[in-house]
Order: sequence, then structure tokens, then C-alpha cells
Amino acid sequence: MTRILLVSDTHGKLSPINRLALENNCEAVIHAGDFGFSDDESIGRLSDREVALHIRHSELNPERKKEILAQPPAEQREFVKRSLPLSELPDFLRGEKKFDVPIYAVWGNHEDVDVIRRFRCGDYAVDRLHLLHEAVSYHMGHIHIFGLGGNFLVGKKLWQTPIAGGRGKVWSVLPQYAQLVETVQANRQPDEIGIFVSHVSPGKEPFITLIGAQAGCGLIVSGHMDPPLPMVWNEFAIREPQEAVARLEGRLKEIEATYSALDDTNRQAMEFAWLRVQTVPKGKLYVGRRHHVPEWFIRMLNVNLPDAAMGHAILETAGTEFQITPSAGHIRISAKPEGD
Repeated sequence: MTRILLVSDTHGKLSPINRLALENNCEAVIHAGDFGFSDDESIGRLSDREVALHIRHSELNPERKKEILAQPPAEQREFVKRSLPLSELPDFLRGEKKFDVPIYAVWGNHEDVDVIRRFRCGDYAVDRLHLLHEAVSYHMGHIHIFGLGGNFLVGKKLWQTPIAGGRGKVWSVLPQYAQLVETVQANRQPDEIGIFVSHVSPGKEPFITLIGAQAGCGLIVSGHMDPPLPMVWNEFAIREPQEAVARLEGRLKEIEATYSALDDTNRQAMEFAWLRVQTVPKGKLYVGRRHHVPEWFIRMLNVNLPDAAMGHAILETAGTEFQITPSAGHIRISAKPEGD
């Protein structure tokens, strides 16, 4: 049996990944983004808003945060440079720290796109850290791991040139998703579990469900949403089949509208991507009483992960069978609205 740690949104706090993998006897890690792709120069490339978010999400006590955030943006930036590093990643790049097991990671929406580009082109590398993107996939036993990170933004940004982003924000574009499906189909092997790693959750974005269905995956692992604990579900559990299909088709119509709004030159350049992703898979499964439902509606599971500090999950696989065990701290939910 293979045990894999599923984790997300470490925001540069990378050493705990080794501890969690060791404590849970895991031989690999899947990371769903907001990893902490920053280097020593990233602070100069972030927007003031991203610098303030880093301070706000830090472990500083509330009074100290309030004090720092009351200062002008330039002083906030100097404080971060001096006392609140964006990420541990520079320590791993210098070889001062190392990962103990292989890590398969997508980038999130709060990352330095320049650092991601340097990993993509080979200027940066960290032993055992494997960056998931549209042109690669990995096999581990009966598991096929693939993924694409960043935000998903319907509109003009969906048709930009990859890797899209800047000033601490990153998003993926439609041609990347089209290439990802082609990469998966070209490298898929019989009797494998396909695992699609996405920063954006299919619970929020139906297009992620569509890509998972087109890739024929059995599991989508995501982060980004900051739920209070790891959530595991599938479409069958929360929607009728007709509703699930209509949700995907409705999103495709919205994307088609933005494609049609492109000028002739850009529309022609993006045609291959749109044609590749524009249909909902038609494969059906018989579920009794003469009912046939989409195969992905039954067989594809979703795991949405919280910030790493709030929880994680363990994926155990044996052949083509798998089980998922969520793990989280104590959750306290008040029945009273805020302010009462």
C-alpha cells in the first residue's frame, strides 16, 4: 500500500511538510498550491496588497499585526524583508534544507510568477520537488499524477500567454488546460488512478470538474478555498445528473462568449484550445432502474484542502483502489452570527 500526504496552502512554511510526511508514514506528497514560490528578490516584485496579506496571514500576534499594517506600504515592505521572510524556499534552493520525500506541487494564486518561470526553464531546481504543469505528468505505481495551478479567471485573462500573472498573483489560461488534457491522454497507462491537482476547487469552479472528466481522472485534489477542514465529496453526493451536466455546459457557454469576443487574430490563435475543451464527456454508467449517468458523475472524487495549519488528508492506494482519510484539528463553529 502506498501512502501519500495531501496538503495545500503552506504559504512558504515548508519544513512542516517533512514532519507531516514522517508522522503519517507517507512516501510522497501532493501539494495543491500556494506553496510559497518566492525567492530572496520576490519582496520587490509584490504589490503592496500582497505584502499586507503576507503580514495579515503571519503568526504575529494581533496587536503586532495591527501596528505593522498601520505603517505606510514602504515600511511594511522593509519589515517583511528584515523580519518576516516570504518563504523558506530560498533555504531549499541553497541546499541548506531538503525535502525528505518526493513532492508533486502546483503553484497557487499567491506566488511570484518569476520564480515559477525559473523552475519551468530549469534555472531553479530543488531535489525531490516536482512542479506540476500542463506539459508533464508523473507515474508512481498505479497512480498517474498531473496538475495545473494558479487561479481560473473567466474573461480576457483566460486567453493570455502563459505563464500569466505578476506582482504576487498567478492565473492559468485556457491553452494550458487544453495542453494538460493532451499530455494526460498521451501518457495515460491502463489500470491507473488519475489524480488531477488543481489549486482552484471544482466545488467553486465547474471548469475544473470538466477538465478532470476529460482527463478521465478518479480524484481531484485542490486547495484555495480555506475550508475549516478537509472536504471529500463527489458530484453524485450533491447534485442530480442533469444539474451536474448543466453546470458544466453553462460554464462552457460563458467561456465561449469570451472566446467569441476575441479579435480575429487571437481567436484563430486560440481555436485549438477552445475546440479541445468545449465538450462534456458523454461516457455513461448504468446505475439500475434503466438510469444511465455520466461516468465522471459517479467515479470522480474531490478533496478540497484547508490551509496546512488547519488540516491535511492521507491518500492510501493499493492497485487501483484507494481510500482517503481527512485529518484536522478541533473545529469550533458558532451558531450565532457575528456581532450578536
